[in-house]
Amino acid sequence: MPLSLLLASLISLPAAAQVRVQGVPEAVPAVGGQAGAAQGTASLATVGAPLSVPSLAAPLTPAVVVPAIAPQPGADAKAAPAAAAAQAAGAVALAAPGPSVSLPKAVAAPAQGPPVDGALRQTEEAREEQASGAAGPAKGFAQGRSMFDGAAAPARNAAFESVLAPVRSLWSSVRGMLRGADQAPAFPTRPDQKVRVAGKTYTLGPVLASEPGWSLHSLAGFGRSEVSVMVFAPEAKEAFASEKAALEALARTDIPHPELKAAGDGVLVLVQRNLDGWDTRKILSEGIRKSQVNGLADLAARMVRQSATADLRPDAMLWEHWRGHWALRRATGFRSGSAWDTLSQLWGWPGAVADRAAFLSALRGRLGPDSPDWRKVVGEAQGQPELKAALDELARRDSARAPPAALGFGPGRADPVFSDEVVRSGALAKRLGYDPAAVRSRTALHADDPGKLNTQVALLSPEGKRKAVYKGADQHIIRNELFVRKVLKAFFGRYFETPGALAVLNGYESFMVMEEAPGSKSWSGPRLSREQRAALAVLVHTFGLGDMNPGNLLFGDKVWLIDFEQALSRHGPNSNRIPDERILQEMPWVDAKEPPPMEDFLPAIRQWRGFFGEPGTQKALERMLLESGFTPEESSRGMAVFRANVSQLEWTLQADVDFADGLRRR
Repeated sequence: MPLSLLLASLISLPAAAQVRVQGVPEAVPAVGGQAGAAQGTASLATVGAPLSVPSLAAPLTPAVVVPAIAPQPGADAKAAPAAAAAQAAGAVALAAPGPSVSLPKAVAAPAQGPPVDGALRQTEEAREEQASGAAGPAKGFAQGRSMFDGAAAPARNAAFESVLAPVRSLWSSVRGMLRGADQAPAFPTRPDQKVRVAGKTYTLGPVLASEPGWSLHSLAGFGRSEVSVMVFAPEAKEAFASEKAALEALARTDIPHPELKAAGDGVLVLVQRNLDGWDTRKILSEGIRKSQVNGLADLAARMVRQSATADLRPDAMLWEHWRGHWALRRATGFRSGSAWDTLSQLWGWPGAVADRAAFLSALRGRLGPDSPDWRKVVGEAQGQPELKAALDELARRDSARAPPAALGFGPGRADPVFSDEVVRSGALAKRLGYDPAAVRSRTALHADDPGKLNTQVALLSPEGKRKAVYKGADQHIIRNELFVRKVLKAFFGRYFETPGALAVLNGYESFMVMEEAPGSKSWSGPRLSREQRAALAVLVHTFGLGDMNPGNLLFGDKVWLIDFEQALSRHGPNSNRIPDERILQEMPWVDAKEPPPMEDFLPAIRQWRGFFGEPGTQKALERMLLESGFTPEESSRGMAVFRANVSQLEWTLQADVDFADGLRRR
């Protein structure tokens, strides 16, 4: 059929066959954040398109660390028969938005593996969505997108689908004609031959790997290719289908792998990300590094959360140095599996995991000791003597170290003048007894910092009046400052002081006047107590604080915290920081000289999560945001960001501990 006739037939479709397409706007970018910390895509400083983090509607359940995605109402009755059939057929159904994907028998669990009693888990983005109380198809915060109207598309009935099916088929035919048929040379392939997939032509380069049924090529050209092409022999159709299905299943997880870019239609070709890393056998022969052992713990945690395993032999893995993780070389082998299926393989690497109890500690730190995933690991130990012995040793080490004191969250000192309020200029002058703008005796602070371009800070010394510190900045900075001060004084007053303030919000000409904080800077090396470290850690990572450098911690009779410009951003695990001492200086809750064990933080996380999830705490935080000048819409976004941060506190802090420990070893 000529193209003109095809287009004419599309135009003449009846109105009943027309489909409304729901758009998705870009998310609002983040502003600020901790140096070296993972950043998300939201900021309270910007008001624009709806953010992809849903509003906080219910308190976080203290016992749940990173919950799995809950099934939608009415889904159980439909999904159960399909899941049972898939399991009986030797396949693993992967839970994900949209149509389910199953791993074929070629990548199913071997006979010795335990039975599958649930679908594989969602990606990290979907976990954050669940932790934030999301409903419908809206993606989690890190996904960076949101549905245009915030609601799921209406369910289509069978009659509508019967009309829509021919339209889809016709459109697929038109697209195929426009981009041309996929093509591949005869197998075995050679460099400089061309492959055409999904409308793109690729020139094959050197062979990266090969077996009798397939060959993997980089692309021809100068420099490293970001894409690789896998070509299968005509008789290897099942291997092609197995690899493709496994790649599609892995795409719905956070397990590093050669991501599928395109698959051939009528030709046995897969286009995927070209892995860039170091050979595992060479790493093991030269001596594995601590950061690479931490990477194994990361991989194990991801596998356990997915109730999955894979071919994890050293020859099947690659260390992607610039990404800081281990990646699967091949997707085939990804399957449902127990925690022991993963641990037994990784512990078998020569010289990699010498201290199994320490490895389990790192795994527990990532999963959280109260999570169903960690309980699953503990439960499997009853049938695995090696795992039980390692857990027994971990328990012995736990009991040998005195547990940290329980944290208490409550109010601190209040100042009748600097009461952390937004006021008008006239009211501020009346409260202080003088006009800050009229004070001539002032000393510039931070004048020696060439990077201090976004604020003006000065010490005001009016004659016969109380000294104060003036800070002029954009409105979003002043709001951040005021909110964090409220949080500190309301919940962390037992451990820290912070100067009270009065703020005037006026766009780019906003400012605040605050108390002068006593004490000296911590460059000389004062150290926080065990409880203060834990309290500061949950404070920083819950409320997205950054720039917690030694100049912003003042030590005197009490520890004073100042300067909260960088706040209210997304904080998640960052396992690939640059090994730089300057980054560690902004993480005073860990110490490279004597890094605290993760066990020092776990009780505090549990206590904070329970307190954070109380309805009274939720309402107080919402009120503080509104009182600090945030709109109701911004406040809703902020609460969702806090909730997502709290859901990952264990893994986030485990990454901090690993980072400090790595610098100590250097």
